[in-house]
Amino acid sequence: MKAVCSPLKIALISGVLFLLFFLGYAVLGDNGLLDVIRKKEHLHAIEAKNQKMESRNQELYRRVKRLKTDPRYLEYVIRQQLSVVGPDQIVFKFESAD
Repeated sequence: MKAVCSPLKIALISGVLFLLFFLGYAVLGDNGLLDVIRKKEHLHAIEAKNQKMESRNQELYRRVKRLKTDPRYLEYVIRQQLSVVGPDQIVFKFESAD
């Protein structure tokens, strides 16, 4: 008995192979499903980073505004960062026992 490949079988096999190739490319290819998932994860990471930066910017904006308008806060920051002593303050220096 001879195995005869009819045109219908050839068309069916060709169609199945084409569908397998197409599905493989849709999942693994450029802009495929896996690539879209990776891009969404990257987008979420960027959005989270942007949110943190926005919060930091708001914090810095409030601090700058306070430095411009609140002399007591300005004096506090200067004393903390530059170790400036006020006119009514006394500095004590202690020698170590070593």
